[in-house]
Amino acid sequence: MIEGAKTLIKWLSTNVVTTYQEPVSKSANLPYISLNYTEAPSNESSVQQLTIWTRSDSSYSEAYRYADKISQILGDQGTVVDGLYITKGSPFVQNRLDDVGTIRAVYMTLSVKNLNG
Repeated sequence: MIEGAKTLIKWLSTNVVTTYQEPVSKSANLPYISLNYTEAPSNESSVQQLTIWTRSDSSYSEAYRYADKISQILGDQGTVVDGLYITKGSPFVQNRLDDVGTIRAVYMTLSVKNLNG
């Protein structure tokens, strides 16, 4: 795993909820975030698609609480974490429409710029 992925996973795990690089082990416990990190060259942005996974019979409220937490941390200007400039992507958050059983998940989009040269 490249350094940008390690940085983003550590930041999300510390500030929001446990985060894994995809594919996620079947033994992982909900809630968690999964991501398939892609890295752009230095000083270029890449779009990062996150999925916030939770368990509920009918509500996305827990997943959206995690999304709100990320939104609050990023604010309108984003944040810099160990050489990564992280901002809200577009669309920022949306429901997954293929939920099964009691699993509720939302997609989030972040824009990540690698400032390390």
